[in-house]
Amino acid sequence: MLGSGIPRVRRMWNLDGWLTFFVPAMAAVVFVVLAYVLRRGVFKRLHRLIMEERLLERERMARDLHDTLLQKVHGTLFKLERLANARDLSEDHRRRVSEIEEHFRQIVIEGRDAICRLRGSASSKVDLDTQLDAIRSFASTADIATTYSVRVVGNPRPLRLEASEEAAAIVRESATNAFRHAKAKLVVVAVHYSDSFLSVSIADNGVGMPAGIVQGTEREGHWGIAGMRERAARLGGRLSIVSAVPHGTTVELRLPKEVAYPTRTF
Repeated sequence: MLGSGIPRVRRMWNLDGWLTFFVPAMAAVVFVVLAYVLRRGVFKRLHRLIMEERLLERERMARDLHDTLLQKVHGTLFKLERLANARDLSEDHRRRVSEIEEHFRQIVIEGRDAICRLRGSASSKVDLDTQLDAIRSFASTADIATTYSVRVVGNPRPLRLEASEEAAAIVRESATNAFRHAKAKLVVVAVHYSDSFLSVSIADNGVGMPAGIVQGTEREGHWGIAGMRERAARLGGRLSIVSAVPHGTTVELRLPKEVAYPTRTF
């Protein structure tokens, strides 16, 4: 009887001893794993915060360049063009002013490229309204006697970077034509956010464009129609121009939703 009880006591002691060793060991392993996971999570969050801050800083730099420096260069360019067209300017001075004007045009192109690179690194989604406001700011700082307004239909939403940049460029070109060449007193930009398309139209009450320039059968000079058509085609959109002398001009860019809006992710 006594002999039969000894193995049972030893088995119970062995089990108790094994549990005494195993439980703290498992607790230590769990603690190490949790510490590693938490540490890794903290580093991931810290890295994400640093990257987000860098992207925000790039976006701020791009916005500052666009809304201040680039718009002032636009204003200077407009004044140079007015000076080059002055009647009392000698041919030699006109040629020199035109050379300076071309230099500033190159600055604008390089500045836009730099802004696109900054914004491309920062975000694939851009608000068109912000860029249209910048054009309004340009119109006010360039001493232009034209009323510029923006009308929005639908719910504004972010656009793809390329769509926003090209649409804004077409608005700038059309508004510039109205300011400089058409002698318009009113320019109205209408943006229609639809679920199936994006439409941006620019209407003015200026003197209009000759039919040959609109149709591409005449040399357009400084109107920039070919460039606007190329921008629309590059996006896979459609550009239409309706103009009648002397009743003004309407330029409309229409983009399908796949081109205009970022792909939704869930």
